[in-house]
Amino acid sequence: NVGLDLAWSWLIVVDIDNHAGASIRDTILKLAEYGYDLPAETYIEQTPSGGLHFFYTGTVPVKRITNFIPNVDLLADFTVIAPSSINGDAYRSITDQYNYTKIRPAPLWLIQAMQERKPVYKDQTNSKPITSKKWTGKKLDEIVTGTNAGDRNNWLTRQIGWLVRTGADPKTVYTIAQQINRDYITPPLPDSEVNTIFKSIFKREVQKYDR
Repeated sequence: NVGLDLAWSWLIVVDIDNHAGASIRDTILKLAEYGYDLPAETYIEQTPSGGLHFFYTGTVPVKRITNFIPNVDLLADFTVIAPSSINGDAYRSITDQYNYTKIRPAPLWLIQAMQERKPVYKDQTNSKPITSKKWTGKKLDEIVTGTNAGDRNNWLTRQIGWLVRTGADPKTVYTIAQQINRDYITPPLPDSEVNTIFKSIFKREVQKYDR
């Protein structure tokens, strides 16, 4: 097996596990919800357990933060890399095959987290915490931006699907869906199409939980 000295290599790894039933996708969305975007245009390896290692360049004083959020560790000391294996399952590159030249710089939040030992942003001018736009905020911005005739059905389907998955009452979802159609789609879809989309998505989501 092969180990990599991250500090000597000026690298930081975001280690995402799929423990406790949480999917990799859910954990990445949770990071984004907290304002911790994870640039994917970098070198990435899959671990034998199905987790992911995102590699970024950078130097930091703190070498490891475990459980930064559930299922996420931040590493700047060492890590095991491909083609190492555990019980016959190997680490493997899922981007350019073992191309370490395409590792991009670490995002600001990652550098700050490793410097401060905790997930906090601070405004350097007045030392007050500042808020990074979270995933929900981005989603609301997307809705208000709206869409036009070329993508109306698919676009409204995505928005209603998200509203249903929030767990809001179906009547609430339907009311908001009607408002989105009226105010943010040009031209608005007929009520019959909105009804069809709503019923289809709601039925699909209910079936997921009935399985």
